[in-house]
Amino acid sequence: MSVNEQKSVLLIGGGAVGAIAAVNLENGGLARVTVVLRSSFQTVHDNGFTIESSDHGILKQWKPSYGLVTTFHERASLMALSSQQCPSGRSRKSPTL
Repeated sequence: MSVNEQKSVLLIGGGAVGAIAAVNLENGGLARVTVVLRSSFQTVHDNGFTIESSDHGILKQWKPSYGLVTTFHERASLMALSSQQCPSGRSRKSPTL
């Protein structure tokens, strides 16, 4: 797929699932990805992701092609949400929406 045909994807959440989703989209030539991060933004901004994958090998300092952001204001062809699920019985403080 040519760069002009690729979708722009805004991925909200860059944990383990979000990071590998971004890698798959980009390495497969399907999309240009922007990842929205909150608490881990500075760490990933400075050091990138370190990913050990049976499909992609070891990727050190990997970052999505469209970058990392803490907020977003632009349109994307697709938005995806990757969030953390806590097992029952464990409490986790989260903001009230």
